[in-house]
Amino acid sequence: MNFISIRKALIPDVKKNFMNVSEIVSFLWEKQEFLRSHYKKNKYKDVILPLVVLTRLDIELKPTKSQVLKKIEELKKKKIKVGPAIDSDLNRIAKKSFNNKSEFEDLKDVLGDDAKDIKPNLEDYINGFSDNIKDVFEKFKFKDLIKDLEGKKILWKAVEHFAKYEDMLSKLDNHDMGTVYEELIRKANEASHETAGDHFTPRDVIKTLVAITFSPDIKSILKDPDTIRTIYDPASGTGGMLSESEKFLKDHVNKNIKLGLVGQDINDEAYAVCKSDMMIRGVDPQHIQFGNSLTDEDKFLGSKFDYILSNPPYGRDWKDFAEDIEKEKKKSDSRYSAGLPRSSDSAMLFLQHIVSKMYDKDSEKTSRVAIVFNGSPLFTGDAGSGESDIRKWLLEDLDYLETIIALPKDLFYNTGITTYVWILTNHKSKARKGKVHLINAVNLCTRLRRGLSSKRNEIEDFHIETIKSEYDAFPKESKISKIFDTKEFGYAQVTVNRPLKKNYSFAPGRIELVRAQSSFIKLAESKKKGTAKEKEEEKGRKKQEKIVSVLKSANKSKVYKDCNDMEKALEELFDKSEVDVSKGLLKAIQNALSERDDTATPCVKGKKPIYDSDLRDTEKIPLTEDINDYFKREVLPFVDDAVIDDDTRKKIGYEIPVTRVFYEYKPLRSLEEIDSEIKNLQKEISKDLEDLMN
Repeated sequence: MNFISIRKALIPDVKKNFMNVSEIVSFLWEKQEFLRSHYKKNKYKDVILPLVVLTRLDIELKPTKSQVLKKIEELKKKKIKVGPAIDSDLNRIAKKSFNNKSEFEDLKDVLGDDAKDIKPNLEDYINGFSDNIKDVFEKFKFKDLIKDLEGKKILWKAVEHFAKYEDMLSKLDNHDMGTVYEELIRKANEASHETAGDHFTPRDVIKTLVAITFSPDIKSILKDPDTIRTIYDPASGTGGMLSESEKFLKDHVNKNIKLGLVGQDINDEAYAVCKSDMMIRGVDPQHIQFGNSLTDEDKFLGSKFDYILSNPPYGRDWKDFAEDIEKEKKKSDSRYSAGLPRSSDSAMLFLQHIVSKMYDKDSEKTSRVAIVFNGSPLFTGDAGSGESDIRKWLLEDLDYLETIIALPKDLFYNTGITTYVWILTNHKSKARKGKVHLINAVNLCTRLRRGLSSKRNEIEDFHIETIKSEYDAFPKESKISKIFDTKEFGYAQVTVNRPLKKNYSFAPGRIELVRAQSSFIKLAESKKKGTAKEKEEEKGRKKQEKIVSVLKSANKSKVYKDCNDMEKALEELFDKSEVDVSKGLLKAIQNALSERDDTATPCVKGKKPIYDSDLRDTEKIPLTEDINDYFKREVLPFVDDAVIDDDTRKKIGYEIPVTRVFYEYKPLRSLEEIDSEIKNLQKEISKDLEDLMN
């Protein structure tokens, strides 16, 4: 199916909607004269966003509010208590999954005839909402907001302002209203230099994920008019992933599809926006939850989903809840059985959490996943690290990783770094089993004429079509599309040692280096206090000088080329001097008196060779190659005395070097070409100066 043709409604029509949305956002943000004397611009959001959400809820309930109030009056006459028990009946009348029992029909009614009544009126109106949506107001700290606005004597003006423009907001559909929320958050975070990307993902990025995620399933969804599918986002933010997925599937694939949209987020504001938006769309309020998805706050424990689309926060540490993660790691059914990443980045925890929400490999049901990561999960961590073990688990043990798409830079509002889309599935096609498809889309974008925070580029229709075409063309490769066996990302990280070869002498310059050895310096240090400290330190300084004196008494011209001979000479020297020197200090002295020498005899203790720790190195040898063959070809020709530490031969790691795979060498310009260009520039400058003078 041609994605351009089915995507038209995913992007608001420029002539019809986009300018309206843009103007509304500007209006909501800029035309707030009553706020300017009381709030800094970066605090506008704390007032505007809650009131926009309230206004939108008011718009949704307005057509049926009189009928709801009529029903309440009937119940009161029958002496039936008006409480949560009747919510289901009122919801049915309101034609929503929530209702408002307040006597006020709408925000205009809340304003009343006297400005003094606005505070109790608004509090009554807020308290009138059904219990299942009250936490939206709690997360917005609405009671504190009312108190603050009242204290500043602008509460009535604030409510009047938004009530006056209900008609303007009512013309926006759910999709456009979601864009309004996101733009307001972006503007506020831009003003306060915060990270808007923690709350939502740009729509062009989401549409790219949607196109690839649902592509293989379009035919099967079309086949069954009563298809039921679940979509989950564990870091749902304002709900963009969920709403965009719903729009795509209902508008362009199957209008009768039944969707279960499920999300969870830890950010108060983002959760409040998402839940209110989803409830207006008819989503069960129990499907949008607050809390940390990575800990035991996961509200969907044991649940599996058909589709998972997510953009977890980048570089977010998990130190604050490390105890919970480590505790779960010990459980037999832990989500984190593959390993724990370093505590400075939770990305790989999100990856394992998401995999736990997929159907098992032997299940008849299929899960498809799209996750946006930065570059870190591709390569961070050497063999044996948590990150590397997690990649090995995903690639080899599960074989769930289907595709990785490198996106252009400067797509996000809060970062200009390159990001990557990971496509996972528990049921790879037969051709894709044991394979990973890499797509390089870093140049598939259009430069924006005017940037939005860090966002300078945008992925357009034809770019998404190109990405999708490359994905669908599997197993055919191209300049921007490469296919690899999963094993090709694995390597053995072997330690390469070289023998310790040094000469030794009692030359004055080398003796001075002894003074810099830590064990020598500690001789004149004391942990005692007062006079005892001074005495011990003085005693240590005297011993230091005795040691230096002993070393200076040795033969300065003799050079030792065997470590054992030098060790013996030092022992004899200090035995004669009767200066007591520990083995550790003696070893430090011998090291200070040494110099690397390729002509020296390799150091051996007994039959065991001693290796030079300063020359120790590691080699990442692809699992597709024999270790010995690689070593003979790539190492020994350059260092013929190198040996492999056999204990490290089985140290296996995995990394996915997307950038290296698509790297193209561009030769530097010749000196002649550069010189010619400089001369031409000089001529142009001279001519310009001449014209200027004349």
